[in-house]
Amino acid sequence: MLKNKLALITGANRGIGLSILKKFSENGADIIACARSKNDEFEKLIFDISQKYKNKITPVYFDLSREKEIKDGIEKINTISDKIEIIVNNAGVNQVSLFQMTPIEKMKEIFDINFFSHLQLTQKLMKIMIKNKKGSIINISSNAAVECDVGRSGYAASKAALIAFTKVLSKELGSFNIRVNAVAPGLTNTSMMGKDISKKIIDEAIKKVALKRPAEPEEISDLFSPSMNNLVDVSMQKVFNNVLLGVDNSFSKSEDCINACFYFESKTFLHGLLMVEDKLSMAHSLESRVPFLDNDLVDFAMQCPVKLKLGNLNESSLIDENGFVGKTSGEFQKTNAGKKILREAMEEILPKGFADANKQGFSAPDASWFRGESVEYLRSVLSDEKAAIYNLLDYKTAQKFIDQHVKGKKNRRLLIWSLLSFEQWLQNEMV
Repeated sequence: MLKNKLALITGANRGIGLSILKKFSENGADIIACARSKNDEFEKLIFDISQKYKNKITPVYFDLSREKEIKDGIEKINTISDKIEIIVNNAGVNQVSLFQMTPIEKMKEIFDINFFSHLQLTQKLMKIMIKNKKGSIINISSNAAVECDVGRSGYAASKAALIAFTKVLSKELGSFNIRVNAVAPGLTNTSMMGKDISKKIIDEAIKKVALKRPAEPEEISDLFSPSMNNLVDVSMQKVFNNVLLGVDNSFSKSEDCINACFYFESKTFLHGLLMVEDKLSMAHSLESRVPFLDNDLVDFAMQCPVKLKLGNLNESSLIDENGFVGKTSGEFQKTNAGKKILREAMEEILPKGFADANKQGFSAPDASWFRGESVEYLRSVLSDEKAAIYNLLDYKTAQKFIDQHVKGKKNRRLLIWSLLSFEQWLQNEMV
């Protein structure tokens, strides 16, 4: 996906920057690797990487805390190539000290490296992207910009400034087909973490992390990989197991399985409903069906045993949500098994027959739309190799899935809807 593309990475000699360098190399990109000073070990490492992946890696050395060195570095970069397509502003310094004990000069130094150096570098190099009308700028911020923990005033503020800069620049450069994004990793196992942060602070930070450990640089760099290459062999069972860490999934009772499913949805699907669907619908004055999260009600519901929530626990049915055959009879369920405690509580209040009425699920007929009356629209948008979405996704893989749906081999309605929505969003962002 990155073959024949040229990427510039700052802070490429260690930690997240080095991991991104390896990942980009693996995916075929040529790289300008920026670091503070020349190092024989780093030179040997990038030589070995370039030999392994048959790409070109050119080191450029300059100190991001010194304005003149940045200017000299930019001049050197301009002599290498005028076709830079990707900029990764990764270099940064950490800081842990109470604000009242931090000299203002130190605060300025942190901002110079974590923020202003990226501005200076980006302002000069993005002219290449504007001229070529394509490119991607990725700013490595930090979760510290959101968490704002004690003792990190300079670091958190500089990373927050980088996020705001990203949002503004994305709007300014969208019309030139240039994407600008920020990635905000949490606590990550790099040399910076061990050097600049005490064990006490690290232990306290880990307590807030679901996995109870720092992230590895490779896990951050995986965000930059073409996703289709990594999804081929992923099973939902593996995803399920990874969410239920330390839990034996060989459930003997229906109640145990259902409780695990409730937990799984609360950790995966629920967040998307609240942070995406609910907020977007309200922003456009639409009433959308999202969970009613009254704190007391949720607390009560979580403590209720499954037998009070669902009836017919001894019966089970397997429904293929993505199947073409028998959709009307197989997927539109009519049952009164759900909300058992609520139904029983309302029996004496509601008219006879209401409390035990069947619930009927429904969905839009998008599967047939994308094979029938809307197939020409589908192809006009997603079969165009110049569609914005194919700057991020593999065109041939997408066409394979679309053809599977159109020919009735597999139901890809949810994927196709996602691709169409994503393409529309990208088009709006570039206007």
